[in-house]
Amino acid sequence: MTDYKTILGIIAIVIGFIGYVPYLRDMFRGTTKPHPFSWLVWATLEIIAFAAQIATGAGSGAWVTGASATVALFVTIYAFRKKDVTIPPPGFIPPYSSSPMRCLSSWL
Repeated sequence: MTDYKTILGIIAIVIGFIGYVPYLRDMFRGTTKPHPFSWLVWATLEIIAFAAQIATGAGSGAWVTGASATVALFVTIYAFRKKDVTIPPPGFIPPYSSSPMRCLSSWL
């Protein structure tokens, strides 16, 4: 008899992959262009979360995080290989970019 947690972990992975299907389909068709740096951030965060879950003994509950991290890493690699990266010129600094630094400096 399979543990119900294992079954729920597998169901969560399947639902997670189903959720990515429309995005991946559009990505391969070229109608959606993933931004590699955005996906790199998400992949990194999900990998860290997955590692933390595994380190604390999360078991099958961490599988969906690992699967999501795998997809995010795949999209990141795909986006970097397409070389369709738009980086703003060095002189351009968005007005909202100073807010985190102000918060951080007042906190320290």
